[in-house]
Amino acid sequence: MKNQRFIQEVFQENGVLARVISGYEWRPEQTRLAQRVMETFDRTGILIAEAPTGIGKSLAYLVPAAQWALKNGPVIVSSYTKTLQDQIIKNDAPLLSRLVHPDLRVAVLKGRGNYLCRRRWEIFRQEEGSSLDGQYLIQRLEGWVKLTETGDLAEVADLGRRAYRSLRRITSHPRFCQNGVCTPETGCFYNTARRRAMDSQIVVVNHSLLLADLAISGEILPESEAIIIDEAHHLADVARQSLSIQLSRRETEEALREAGGLGEPGATDALRRLVRDLAPPVRRTEWMGSLRRIEEAVHRCHERTDFIFRGPQDPIPENGFRRRYRTADESPLPAAETEDLLGGLSEIGRGLSNLLESLEELAPAGERDNEQWNRVRTGIEEIRNSDAALRHLLSPDDPGRVYAYDHAPETGLVLKSIPLDIGEDLREKLFYQKQISVLTSATLAVGDSVEYMTRQVGLSPTDYMSAIYPSPFKMQEQVLSLGFKSGPNPNSKNFDTYVAEVVEKIVQKTPRKTLVLFTSRDLLSRVAEKLRSALPKMKILEQVRGGEEGAQLSESFRRSHRAVLLGTASFWEGVDFPGADLEILVLTRLPFAVPSDPLEEALTEEIQVSGGQAFQERSLPQAILKFRQGFGRLIRRRTDRGVFLVLDPRYCLSGYGPNFQKSLDVESRAMRSPDEAADAVYKWFAQDSSEGGTSS
Repeated sequence: MKNQRFIQEVFQENGVLARVISGYEWRPEQTRLAQRVMETFDRTGILIAEAPTGIGKSLAYLVPAAQWALKNGPVIVSSYTKTLQDQIIKNDAPLLSRLVHPDLRVAVLKGRGNYLCRRRWEIFRQEEGSSLDGQYLIQRLEGWVKLTETGDLAEVADLGRRAYRSLRRITSHPRFCQNGVCTPETGCFYNTARRRAMDSQIVVVNHSLLLADLAISGEILPESEAIIIDEAHHLADVARQSLSIQLSRRETEEALREAGGLGEPGATDALRRLVRDLAPPVRRTEWMGSLRRIEEAVHRCHERTDFIFRGPQDPIPENGFRRRYRTADESPLPAAETEDLLGGLSEIGRGLSNLLESLEELAPAGERDNEQWNRVRTGIEEIRNSDAALRHLLSPDDPGRVYAYDHAPETGLVLKSIPLDIGEDLREKLFYQKQISVLTSATLAVGDSVEYMTRQVGLSPTDYMSAIYPSPFKMQEQVLSLGFKSGPNPNSKNFDTYVAEVVEKIVQKTPRKTLVLFTSRDLLSRVAEKLRSALPKMKILEQVRGGEEGAQLSESFRRSHRAVLLGTASFWEGVDFPGADLEILVLTRLPFAVPSDPLEEALTEEIQVSGGQAFQERSLPQAILKFRQGFGRLIRRRTDRGVFLVLDPRYCLSGYGPNFQKSLDVESRAMRSPDEAADAVYKWFAQDSSEGGTSS
């Protein structure tokens, strides 16, 4: 009861939060969520809570978590996006100190690969300062290294692809962390961040690090009985990705570079120094010869890798394709060359290991843990990992996995082995190991049930309590929602022309900032070409890739007075365009997963074999959640106004269309033509302006 009184004092209409935040607007949904989270901490258990945009979700779980953590130990808070991590650290953490306790400590911890290693940086400057890529990275980072307090490479903007290969040589790595040398006192960034996390009540991580910690039995994060997973709708996908096995030309070549002999410092270079320092004259010539043979094998494997992963030379679509393979014969890798590669990897790994063992016998025990020794061990480990991954991927016989390959002009072949069921791992290793678990997101429910999402993460209805909170926005007043009861099928050849026509007519008549969401890059590029021709004076922003490009496009869109932004996956969620930054949102088609995708195909087969209905149990709820995430881009504040259009005629005409319509808090109107839609949009904004709306 004491904790509930505290929550009431903080979140009530004229409570502590209202006094601390200038212009605070009381939200009853936020109060109810905070009370429910506090109740879960007090009683223990699992809470699944859908909390829409605008209710102040993060503070609603952080305040009760902090109150509990002060007396009971740390709480781990896991997010999917860096944006949410930054919000918690920069905005919410200072508030928590004022709301809960001035001594409350909140820390963010990232994976090792995000932090600069000072020792590896100095070695890199000496060894690779003469290479073009090395010079580029040194110039970009030299000033930052002198000033940074965290060593977090995310502080350096837009390093680009050119830096990727070099970055792995300067980041923290367990084999290069030496006891007594790599400590917070000596300026080790990773261990400083980890110590700060160990000393904090709230530790903010991402889903990938959370799952990596599970994989090594909790050796990274502080021991905790409580976890909060925000953006929980991503948890199953991240878990599946973390348990997948992947191999491509890039991974194989990186392993070969670590082995040495390809013009970059590697294991053979380190062994050569060790041989000179330790080997008796009678063995030195023999071992130097062994190193030459290992490097010859590395060169042969490098040539084989380039050929093998280039893939069949048939014409490849610009955006590539993905296919499933069920037997070794269906693998896209050429058999003879792949056998040669496997033999070469084994030869390299065996040769490096034999030399390492021989040299270890000659070195005192206390002198086997410096940069040279660790470089050799890293090279051996990388080669063995590539060898094991390739052998696994060539034997697609695990019924609990789906085997597939991607083939694109830019990357060549990428082979993957993906687990089908990740629920048992999450249930047994995560949820059943914690006293308290809170899973939350703006989109978890389909209809009035969270069962689809919880089934993905291994939970049954008896495992948890759930709560679905209403949106604080008046969607019926803030949104005009339009569908079409005519128009071409999204799979038809002229659908791109239709999409371009609708967008053109709407923005010509009502030139507001518009986001058009696609499920296909091919369709996006064709529509972009047509819109540039039809709207020469309008800024057309086209997403070509993901990652950094998405952030740059978002910023360009915000700065533009009038623009149309065409985006795929990364723009369906996680982007924030409040007010006049986004007033028209167009969904080109209902976001069903591609049925022929290997993972979707395998999961569908699994449901059907067990007697289930794959469309109802997976395809439809999955698409509805994605649909809701897309819709969520439009209204971010109580003062926002906007138009939402779905161009896919199935939205109005199919038997399952009402399932999508009912998932929104606004009634949709069915249009007969692009002209009728353009008129409706124009009139709605005109009426909104005449009534004093905020749209401009």
